[in-house]
Formats: sequence, C-alpha cells, structure tokens
Amino acid sequence: MTIVSRSFSIPSNHATQLVAALLAIVASLATPARAQEPPPPVEVRVEGVLGNEALIGDGYATVAVTVRNLTRETFRGRVLVRTSQWNQSPDRHVVPLDLPPAEQRRTLVTFFVNGSGTQIEARYEVGDALLGSTSMSSAYAPSGRSLVVLADPPRLRATLLDLQASVPDENPGYYGAATGAERAVQVPIGTITIDATTGDPIVPDDALGYSTVAVLAAQAPMLTRLSDRELDAVRRWVHAGGHLVIFPRSEGDLATPLVRETFGAVRFSETQRLAPGDFTPGSLPALECARGVTERFGCADRVGAGAVYLTAYDASAPPHVDRPELRELLRSIAQRALRDPASTRFTLGRGVDSLEQTWWDGRPSLARLRAALDPNEGYRPALGLVGIVLFLYVIVVGPLNFRFVLQRNRPTLALVSTPILAIGCATVMLVVGYLGKGVTMRYRRVEIVEAVEGDALAPTRAYAGYFLTAPSTIEVATREGGRTMRLASGGGDDGLVYDHSGERPRLTSMRGGLWETIFLRDDRVVDLGGPIRFAYEGDRLVSITNESQQPLRAAFIVDESRVYAIGDVEAGTTRPIPASAATVLSSGFGFDEEDNPTPRDIARQLGLEEDDARYVRGVLRLIGGPSPSPSEPLLWARLDPEPTVESEPSFGAERDLRFVLLHPRPRYDLLGRAAPPTTDGSVWGEPTGETPTELLPPPTNAASPDGGVP
Repeated sequence: MTIVSRSFSIPSNHATQLVAALLAIVASLATPARAQEPPPPVEVRVEGVLGNEALIGDGYATVAVTVRNLTRETFRGRVLVRTSQWNQSPDRHVVPLDLPPAEQRRTLVTFFVNGSGTQIEARYEVGDALLGSTSMSSAYAPSGRSLVVLADPPRLRATLLDLQASVPDENPGYYGAATGAERAVQVPIGTITIDATTGDPIVPDDALGYSTVAVLAAQAPMLTRLSDRELDAVRRWVHAGGHLVIFPRSEGDLATPLVRETFGAVRFSETQRLAPGDFTPGSLPALECARGVTERFGCADRVGAGAVYLTAYDASAPPHVDRPELRELLRSIAQRALRDPASTRFTLGRGVDSLEQTWWDGRPSLARLRAALDPNEGYRPALGLVGIVLFLYVIVVGPLNFRFVLQRNRPTLALVSTPILAIGCATVMLVVGYLGKGVTMRYRRVEIVEAVEGDALAPTRAYAGYFLTAPSTIEVATREGGRTMRLASGGGDDGLVYDHSGERPRLTSMRGGLWETIFLRDDRVVDLGGPIRFAYEGDRLVSITNESQQPLRAAFIVDESRVYAIGDVEAGTTRPIPASAATVLSSGFGFDEEDNPTPRDIARQLGLEEDDARYVRGVLRLIGGPSPSPSEPLLWARLDPEPTVESEPSFGAERDLRFVLLHPRPRYDLLGRAAPPTTDGSVWGEPTGETPTELLPPPTNAASPDGGVP
C-alpha cells in the first residue's frame, strides 16, 4: 500500500484572521497592565518664553519650566534642565524648588543654546529619584534672530507668518571667504505667553534672554505690566543692539516710561497727518516727539547700538493689524535690525567661537587670543631657563665630568658619575619647568567693552583662561548681570552643572588636570555710570568728554589707519583730540602674521608692554581690525580691571585687560527719509486753522528699492 503524504495548509485569508486574533488577545492582556501603571507624581512642562519658534541656536535663550504636584505629598527637590548635542557633553542647570501638594510652580532658566536641534530636557528630581520629565528641541532659523510679538491677544503673529528679509550670505565660497551675495531668509515669529492667573507677560528677567531676538513688537500697555527687573532687561537689550517697536493703544500710552525716556514728551498732532504709504494704513494723525526723528509711521530714535520705534497707530489690533502696510513696516525694521551697520561687533550673547586658525577667509577666530590666554603656549622666561639648563647640562656631563674622571684616574667612575649628573640635571629641568609654569592657580582675562557715543550702557564680552597647577574640580561665579560659559577643557568632565540657587549662577563640576587651562567666556551689559561724548566741528572730532565713572587710560582714535593720541581721560574731564595723527598703522594683510607691526603699535599706544601685543593681536583677529568700519573712526582705551570673581579654589589675576571701543553715534535715518521738523522752533508747534498737511509723499521704489531700508 502506498502512503501519499499531504501537507496541511491554511488559506491565506484564514491565516491573516488568525494572526489578527492572536494580536488582539495579546493587546487585551497588555492593556490592563499598562493601565495599572501609575502616572508620574509630577507633571513637567517646558517652553521658550519667547515662543518655541523663537528658541533658536547660537545664543542665549530663556525657557519656562512649569512643574505641578499630582500627589498629596510635599516634595523638596530640584528642577534640572539638561541641554545636549550629539558632539558635546551635556550641560545641566539646577534650580532648587519645593513643591507643595497639588500646587504648581514655574521657574525661568537662561542658558546658551549651541545650535539648531539642541535637545532640551526638563526634569524634576528629589534626591536620585526622577518624578517627572519632558523634552523639546531648539528650532532652525537661517536668519539667526527672530521677531517676537508682545501683545494680548497676539493677533499680530498671524499677519507676520512667512515673513522674509534679505541678509548678506555669510556662507564660505570656494576659497573659504564669504561671497558677499544676498539671500532671502524667513524670520521666526515668536509670541510671549501671558500668565493666565495674573495677566502679566512671562518674559526674561535679564538682557541675555533676548540675545536671539532682532525685533520686539510690543503693545505699550504690556510694557507697563513688566516688573522693574524685566523692564531693565528690555532696556539693556535695546542698548546692546535690539530694535523695539511700541504700539500705543491710547494717548495715555505715550507717557509710559520707555516712551518718555526715549522720545521725551510725545503727543498726537492736531495739525499734521501721516500720508498713506507703504508704512501707514491711511491718513492718520501724526506724532510730535520732543526727541528723535519723525518717520512715515511715527517716531524713531537711536538708543545705544539699538533703536526704538513708536507708531502713530495701534498696529496690534483691528482695523490695522491685518493691513499689508504693517507687515511691510515690520519687515523693513527686521531687515534693518539683521543688517544694521551700527551694531556692535559682538551681538549680545550670540555666536559660537571658532578655535580654528582660519586666517585665509578673514572670519573672526579665537585661536590667537586663546593662545595668548594659555600659559602653556607662551611662557618665554621658562623656555629661556630650560635652554640655559640644557647648555649647562652639556658642559657638566661632557668636559667637566670627563675631566673629573681623568683626575681620579678611574675610567669606570664615568659609569656612576654620568647617570648621577644626568638625573640631577633632569631634576633641575623639571623643577625649572614646574616653577616656570607657576605654583599658584591663576587666570588671564581680556574684556572688550563696546560702547556707543552718548550711551552709558555697553555690551561686553570677555575671555579668560584659568590655569591649574594641580588636578582640580573648580567652581566659578558669574559676574553681575551676565552669564559665563565654558569654551574648551580637556579635563574629561561629563558636562558642566550651573547652580542657580543663588542670585547669580555658578559654574560647577569643571574638572581639569595638571597644567591644564580651562577657557571661559562672559557676556553681559555693563553700566559705565555715564556716557562718553564727542564734540564736533563740522564732521571733525575735536574733543572727548568722559562723563562715566571710570577713567579712560591711554585713549586714542583710529580713523582710516591714522592714530590720533589723546592720553588719559579722567572721569568728569574733557580732553582735546589733536588735529594731526601721531602715527599710521600698517596696512599689511592679516593680523595672524607675527611680522605685522599693527598689534605692537596699538599695544604701545595703549601703554602696554611689548609682550602684551599678543592680546591685542587676538582682539584684532576677533573684531576684524583696528577700525572695523573703514568710514567710521573708533576710539580705543583701557579701563581699570574689576575685582576677581569668586571661585573655588581661588585664582589670582596674572593679566586682566579691559579694552573699551567707542563707536560714534550713527548719523543716518533708520528707515529712509525723515519728515521735516516743525518750523517755529518749539517742541510742540502752535496749532493753526490751516488744513492738515502731509508729512511725506508716498515713497517710491526708486527712492527705496527694498521698501524703506537704505
């Protein structure tokens, strides 16, 4: 009998149904298990206070971390914000925070965001236990900075979506240098959140929180809801290069603090009206401002390195909020802010420093200054001592040693004396090298204060190298009104911990090895105590008056490579500016070249030692030359160093240099042609019965190709 084997098979449709049934059974068994998992005891939320779209990289940002206790237990823990990128160790920001039962707390944390795609994780921890967490990432912004709306409700944001501006293309070409071409970029639009309980806006409480903001468009009533510290942060941001647009909702808003301190007395004109145009949605009453420039939309004035704009109409609410004229106005202001030639060299808190020596493309590089701040790369006395010891070693081990052996008439004695002398000389070299490096913890620091003529507030940037003479874990406090970040360290630590428990953050958990240098950067806005002013005869500078509280040491002016020496200008004094140049700086290419005499000439003018020319060379490499703008004179001077910041262990100051660079106040209109002033010489002008006249004719493309921005 033949047995024929038959294979058993399930039809494909039945097989599919069987698999689906099995998956349903597994899911039904797993669902109760997941449902039984308890929720986290603490709910955590994190968001950018200027809007998540405006939380962009290469600058400081402020996030609001909100934690809510879902239990009936009191937690005594901390909020931890962890930032990380794929190629860097994470940084952690710690804020102690107690959380009562069923309560909600919010804390603001300001930190540096390295670039787009930076991961930001917010956690609430008690001891080593994680009670809740959430995360987000920074946004991508090719424009580099954003436009933020401060209004309630923020209807203006919808009008500004997909806003674009034209900026210079700074991407390197074939040979590494920027091409100088123009490109259109989309400007991120952020919106400030309003606290649902108090109705107050949630904004940064320090100027660095606005470092990635180009324009802040604010309702005047919202500015009055800010605390003194929050308003001071906005004020310092403007002085450091920010552009603030204020929309008054009523005539009473013209007397708000920021409006009065910028424009003085302001009122709506009874005789003049704005001409309809690309910035004005109709014939509207004009503004009369005691200070500043009358523009096609209202008034504007320079404030330090930034500007304040006051519109004659409420552009944040109907009927004007949806008009294309408003969009064009803010586009022009944003474009001016993104490419403002009056801005200081260092945009407040922005930019990732390059440690590469890229002299061929002319881009700013920290490599030269980093080398000057590192004792490992330039202690010449130690090198000279080691050279002398090596020379003596050759003489002692050679002629003197063999003469000693010959006198003893014992040739085998050289087998003993030579190693002893070699070990002794090696020990001497080690001692000389160690002493040459130094036996005390110390730092070298260079600060660049960029001020604008007539302004008491100035943005600054400082670089410091902290040199360790023993393996250590160090803590450094930040300076008042600023933030400190680490640039480079080879100590093998797994990221910094920024302790926010005190009034100012502290950098902790920085580990360094023997003879290692840790490099830090400070960004802040300082108050000089008063402005520094120039006096003019025509277009020529004739004198300088120092109304600040700090003396200017060895001041001089660089104008098209010519140097006009002034000397010391004590606080409260005036010094003349000579009409003839003291010297002419070299026009050689590149400040990286050691044979370029310009750094030595500037160091000599500043009253520094010849060895300090390396610091000047590093500063020139960062700012692009003795006078970054060929058509603009620049005043150089030294300021007295400040007290050393607290640190553990203590570091002494080996070299602490503070340079002040004073830019003349810009003498051009912010957005093109300005309206003529009143003809009677009074602040307000006298009302007449004549028909109101237009301040400006409608602008034409021929006069302003890009819609108003020269």
